Amino acid sequence: MLILAAFVIVVAGMKVASPLIVPILLSLFIATISAPPLLWLKDKGLPTFLAMLVVIGFILGAGVLMVTLVGASLAEFQNQMPVYEQRLDGLFTKVSALAAQFEISLNFADIASVINPAAVATGVGKLVNEIGGLIANAFLIFIVVVFMLFEVSTLPEKLKAIMSRPVDSIERLSNFKSSLQRYLIIKTITSLTTALLVWILLIVLGVDFAVLWALLAFFLNFVPNIGSVIAAIPAVMIALLQADVLTAVWVALGYLVINFVIGTIVEPRIAGRHLGLSPLIVFLSLVFWGYILGPVGMFLSVPLTMVVRLVAESSDDTRWISILLSERVYESDTGTTGGH
Repeated sequence: MLILAAFVIVVAGMKVASPLIVPILLSLFIATISAPPLLWLKDKGLPTFLAMLVVIGFILGAGVLMVTLVGASLAEFQNQMPVYEQRLDGLFTKVSALAAQFEISLNFADIASVINPAAVATGVGKLVNEIGGLIANAFLIFIVVVFMLFEVSTLPEKLKAIMSRPVDSIERLSNFKSSLQRYLIIKTITSLTTALLVWILLIVLGVDFAVLWALLAFFLNFVPNIGSVIAAIPAVMIALLQADVLTAVWVALGYLVINFVIGTIVEPRIAGRHLGLSPLIVFLSLVFWGYILGPVGMFLSVPLTMVVRLVAESSDDTRWISILLSERVYESDTGTTGGH
C-alpha cells in the first residue's frame, strides 16, 4: 500500500509539473537525436563550436520551416471550413435520400457531430495548440538542448566518478544509449519517409492541404499502434468532401500501403528487435504517458518506458518491473547463465 500510495503521488506530481517536464523531455529527445551528428562532425575534425553551430542551425531551420508550413496550412484550412461544412450537408442529403429508398432510418445529427469538419479542425487545432505551446517555450528548449550537447563529451567521466561499479554501469548505460539513439534516429527517418510518401500520394490525388496532413503523419508516426490510423482520418475525410468516395478510398488505401510497408517491412528490418518491450506494455505506455504529459507524452511514450525499464533493471529489488515490461524473459533475468 505504501508503494502504491507513493506511485500515485509521483504520477500526480508529474501531471501537475507537466508544463515544466514536457519542454525538458522534448529537449532531451532533440539532444539525443542531435548527439550522433555532432560527434560525427567532431570526429571529422570540425571544432566543437563550429559543429554545435551546424547542428543547432539545422534544428532551428527545421523548426522555422515546420512552424511556417503548419501555420499557413492551418489558416487556409480554417478559411475553407464553411465550404467543407456545406459539402458535408449535401453529402448527408444524398445519403439520406438513398437510405429512405431502402427504408433505413439514420440520425444524421449524431453522425454530423462525429465527422463534422469542425470536429476535425478542433482535433487538429488541439495538436497545433500543443505544438504552439512548445514553440512559446522554444527559447527554453533551445538553451537546454545546447547545454545538453555540451555535456555529451564530459558525461561519461562524470558517471564513472559517481558510480560504485563504473565498468558495468557504464557498459549498461552505453548499450542503452546506443539502443535508444538507434530507435529515435530510425523512427525519425521512417517518419520523414512516411510523411514524404503521404505528401506525394495526396498531391497526386489532388487532396487539399497535403503539407498539413504529411506533417501530421510525421508526428503521429511516433505514436505507437494508433498514430498512423489517426493521421489518416482527416485526409480521408477531406478527400471525401473535396472529391468523391473513390478518391477517399484511394487515400485510405494509400495510407494503408505506406504504413504497412514502412511499419511492418522496412522499419523492423532496419531497427531489428532492439526495444525489448512487450506490445501490451507499448500500448499501455501510450495511454499512461499521454495521460500524464499530454500529446508529447504519447509522442515519447516508448523512449520513456525504455528509460523506466533500464532504471528498474539496475536494482535487484525492482528487476521484476523490468521483466514485466520486457517482451520476453531472458535467461539472465531468471538467474541462470546467459545474457541479453
